[in-house]
Amino acid sequence: ARRLLTSLQKNISGQPDLVETFETLRNRAEAVKVQVAEESLREARRCHRREPVAALDLLEPIDLEGLPEELARHLYGLWLTACRRIGLLAAVHYRTGFGRGAVLMPTADGQYEVVSAIGLRRWERGRRFAPQALRGARPLATR
Repeated sequence: ARRLLTSLQKNISGQPDLVETFETLRNRAEAVKVQVAEESLREARRCHRREPVAALDLLEPIDLEGLPEELARHLYGLWLTACRRIGLLAAVHYRTGFGRGAVLMPTADGQYEVVSAIGLRRWERGRRFAPQALRGARPLATR
């Protein structure tokens, strides 16, 4: 939907009567994104203690970009808490920027494998990275 709106914006920029309609559509799309994120946060909060993997399944698909900062922080924090609850020994937390991060485990061949990621579209579970690509990764503290 977002790609379609961006495409439409390019086509209607010269038509003032459609600009207001486009703004309304964009505002509604943002409101739906926030609502979906809030619902996922509520559900993930319910299950993250007993079922951290279920919480991760709810949180990983959420795109944190463009969400209100406080909501994005809560989602990221709960995601990280759920990752810690899994109890992965030797896991590392790699943060690439606000609302984007991954938890990875070392593999036998010296690489790191993604266990969970949020805000990183191409970082699906099982993807592997060389340690050099993960500069700044920190041990995942269990707190």
